[in-house]
Amino acid sequence: MIGDKSIRFFGLLAALATAPSIATAAPSKAEPTVQLNETGKQLEARYAATLAALKAEIAKALPNVPEQKKSALKQAQEDLKKAEANAASTQEPMAKVKEGEALVAHAKGKWIGGAEKGIAEAEAALKKATTDAQREAANKDLAKWQANKADGVKALQERQAALDKAKADFAKSGQASAAAQAALAKARANELAAVNAVLAAADPFLSSEKLDSRLFKGAVLAEATPKGLAEFAQNNKQAESLVEKLLADEKLMKEMLVA
Repeated sequence: MIGDKSIRFFGLLAALATAPSIATAAPSKAEPTVQLNETGKQLEARYAATLAALKAEIAKALPNVPEQKKSALKQAQEDLKKAEANAASTQEPMAKVKEGEALVAHAKGKWIGGAEKGIAEAEAALKKATTDAQREAANKDLAKWQANKADGVKALQERQAALDKAKADFAKSGQASAAAQAALAKARANELAAVNAVLAAADPFLSSEKLDSRLFKGAVLAEATPKGLAEFAQNNKQAESLVEKLLADEKLMKEMLVA
C-alpha cells in the first residue's frame, strides 16, 4: 500500500519537475493539438500562474538536504542508467539467437513445407491430367514449386549458419551478461540507498501534512499541464467548474496520485 510519505514525495517531484511539460513540448505529428480560444488562453495563463506560485511556495518550505547527499543521488542515478544500458547490450546475443531460431523455423515450415505441399499437389494434378493443356499446366506448377523449394533450402542453410554463429556468440557472452546483471543489481541498490538518504534528510517535510493540499494541487497541475486543463475547461462553464472542483478537492487529488 502506498504511504502518505510516498504520495507526498511523488507530489513533490511532480510539482517541482524542471523538465519541459507537455504544454511546452513540440507537438506530436501523430496527435493533432487542440487550439485554445481566448477563454482557453486565459485559463491556461491562470493555471500556469497557480502552478508557478505553488512551486515557489513548496520550494521555500523544502528541507535543507546536504549537497553531498544530492550529489550522491545524482551520481547513483547516472550510474544506474549506464548499468541498465550495459545490461541491455549484453542481451543482444540472446535476441539474435531467438531471431535466428524464428527464421530457421520459417524456412523449414512455411517456406520448404509450403513448397513440398505445392509439389505434391502439382504431381497429383499431373497424374490426373488427361490433356496436353492439363499436363503443361501441372508441369509448370510443379517447376514453380520445385524452384521455390530450392530457394527455401538455400535460405535454410544460410539461416542455420547465422543461427549457429549467434549461439556461439551467446555462449561467449554468458560471463559478460552475468557480470552486467550483477553490476545492475549493485547500481539499483546504490540508487535506492541514495534515495533513502535524501528521504531521511527530508523526513520532517515528508511527514508533515501542512503542505498536502498544495503538494497535491501542484502535482495535478504539473501532470495534467495548464494547457491540457485549459483545453478541457475552455469548452463550457461546466467543464471549467469540474476543473476548479478537482483542484479544490484534496481527497480526490490524493486518490489520483495514488492511482
